[in-house]
Amino acid sequence: MESSLEAERRNENLDDDDHIVYISYGECTNPAFLSEGAEIVNKQTRTLIFQNK
Repeated sequence: MESSLEAERRNENLDDDDHIVYISYGECTNPAFLSEGAEIVNKQTRTLIFQNK
């Protein structure tokens, strides 16, 4: 519910967590295209993180 506050907290120090920048999105209802887009971004991010380890 308060994902924007969580993203802000996690972004205070960008030198940790593999230099990940957290984003938050939200609406009262999440249309399918937002959920699908978020899943694509998350999948690609995980791929990049594991390639660099």
